[in-house]
Amino acid sequence: MAHPKDICSVGLLEKLKLFINYDKNTGELTWKCTKQKIKLGQRAGYVDSRGYVNLNFCSHRLMGHRVAWALHYGKWPLNQIDHADMNPSNNKLNNLREATDCQNKANTKARPNKIYSTLKGVTYDKRRKKWQTTIYRNGHKKFLGYFDTAKKAYFVYCKAVKLYDGEFARVA
Repeated sequence: MAHPKDICSVGLLEKLKLFINYDKNTGELTWKCTKQKIKLGQRAGYVDSRGYVNLNFCSHRLMGHRVAWALHYGKWPLNQIDHADMNPSNNKLNNLREATDCQNKANTKARPNKIYSTLKGVTYDKRRKKWQTTIYRNGHKKFLGYFDTAKKAYFVYCKAVKLYDGEFARVA
């Protein structure tokens, strides 16, 4: 997927302003013109298999949330755009926030599997017969300790995540 910074973003943003409307209250991107199969006011873009709105425009595929941000603020975001409610198709302005990669990853659900507990950030160490918790920061694992119960490990994880991630912290 093309990143606006790589494709003459100033010119692209100016073109988007001419052809696309963004409603910050609904999160909708709509066309400002009528052309071939496009009708005035028709929703621009499509929802992909992961739930994100995508937009094909001037031979570029753009992420709807980045377009929404750029149309509202008049410039492309420098970082990633996080959906606060984790709904990738909800592009209402109050749901979008600029985030670092680390902050964006902090706002995710637990992904339980055989080695993980159902609690985010907690795994079981069979060799030690203890629950452990870790967090990841800038690509590095930060070990937070071993615990007798998953609940204790999760408590420590939650405190650490809230300390490091603030408003981006999602512990469930």
